Amino acid sequence: MDVTTTSARQGKFEARFYHKIFEDEICRMRGHICPLNFVAVSPEGKCYCSGDEDRYVRVHLFDRPCFDFKYEVEKERANQLSL
Repeated sequence: MDVTTTSARQGKFEARFYHKIFEDEICRMRGHICPLNFVAVSPEGKCYCSGDEDRYVRVHLFDRPCFDFKYEVEKERANQLSL
């Protein structure tokens, strides 16, 4: 409850997205002033809907950096393929 009270005053609630296997954070998206109750990602993975405690539902498009996330192994492999 203390975390919710503190964050609500600052208005910095955000959805965090993690790699499914490695569990590393790959993206953060802001847009709510209340704690999130649900997040649903589109089948194409280009946008998501989120709902907060004020009963607002918002549709968000993922920012480009969310798609640009790559591990070092992936970067090295892409460099080898481009040579």
